[in-house]
Amino acid sequence: MNKTSNLRANAKAYEEDLKKKIAEKEKDAAFGPNHPETGALLTRLGSLYLSMSKWRDSIPVLERALEIHRGQLKADHPQIPLTLGLLAEAYLKLDKFFEIELHFNQYSRKAEAEVGPEHPLVGEIKYNLGAFYRIRSRYPESRESYENSLNIWHKKLRPDHPRLLSAYQELSGVCRILGMNEQAEALLKRTLKVRSKVLGEDHIKVGELWKDLGLFYKNIDRLKEADHALQKALEILGKGLGKQNPLLAYIRKAIADVQAVVEKQAAEKEAAAKAKPPAGPAGKTA
Repeated sequence: MNKTSNLRANAKAYEEDLKKKIAEKEKDAAFGPNHPETGALLTRLGSLYLSMSKWRDSIPVLERALEIHRGQLKADHPQIPLTLGLLAEAYLKLDKFFEIELHFNQYSRKAEAEVGPEHPLVGEIKYNLGAFYRIRSRYPESRESYENSLNIWHKKLRPDHPRLLSAYQELSGVCRILGMNEQAEALLKRTLKVRSKVLGEDHIKVGELWKDLGLFYKNIDRLKEADHALQKALEILGKGLGKQNPLLAYIRKAIADVQAVVEKQAAEKEAAAKAKPPAGPAGKTA
């Protein structure tokens, strides 16, 4: 039996074991079909189905698990976001986008009622909704959701918290798509400043942010700033990545493109100045 066959056999055995345990919990008077432990087993079974790419099988199992968790657990219990995230993954695979939005909004209302509208968990839900809207190209709604998450996290999390920095980057990308360049630049710079302070100027993640900032400037024709940022990215990433890393080649190409445009613009400006007729008496052209 080859490795793939072994994995399939093991997965099938695990599936049968989980089904058996779920049936036992449901029949046990001390637990029953709506007990949190039954729900936890259903979440594990749904997760297994996802790992086996059995999307359709996973959905009813995870929906039932989520119903149990919502009825028996508080909104900040980790089983709820875990199950919701797995269910969202299955919905995405089957293009069931309405269901994702519905469940996230239901969870958001439950969380706000039980733990308060400014709990970090509510910020996490808003962040996930922002990501969902971004995937669906619903950029104004994505921006609003990301901003709502940041409004909560700014009050509850430390300034260098990874979730804050992630939200800055995601929101910056959405702002760029919406043409909100000033906001996008401010978010990128803010992320770069915090990352540099926490990780050090020569960290790979800092180099990647310089790359993102350089490409942003390149796309809005702020070429001198683009060249500076991309050169910084190349300097930092050149130390942390192998010489043959394709990202370095990509950055070099971007720098060359920027410099070519700068040189072309300079040549055009010089040619225009030479072609301008000389001034005559009293500042009039000849």
